[in-house]
Amino acid sequence: MLKMTFGQRLRLLRLEMGLNQIQFCSSFNAGRAHPLTTASISQYEHDKRIPEHKRLLELAEYFRVTTDFLLGVSDNRHSVSESEDPDVRAILDLIQEAPELKLLFMKTGRLAPEGREEIARLLEKSLQKYR
Repeated sequence: MLKMTFGQRLRLLRLEMGLNQIQFCSSFNAGRAHPLTTASISQYEHDKRIPEHKRLLELAEYFRVTTDFLLGVSDNRHSVSESEDPDVRAILDLIQEAPELKLLFMKTGRLAPEGREEIARLLEKSLQKYR
């Protein structure tokens, strides 16, 4: 990923969820005592303002990314320690060894559940052929 600013990353994450700024604020603000405004989102996305620490943590939690990713310190969206799920660690290791698998995960992960099921069936047929 090219070096992106906080605002560019925030916008990217919002758009990946298919939300405009109004929809994002509505979803993000649910149950929060201090709501986020579309004006604030616009300022963040245009790099006119950086959120305070607490808001930054809330945004990272909402998008399920690290604050380092949001701030552009790291291009890794998620932090996985050695103590976490070994299956997740194994998948991440495979992706590092075979970058084409990353494309597979990224493309299929955004499909509707029935699309992922169809891909899984096709993949299983292919695996039987090459075992």
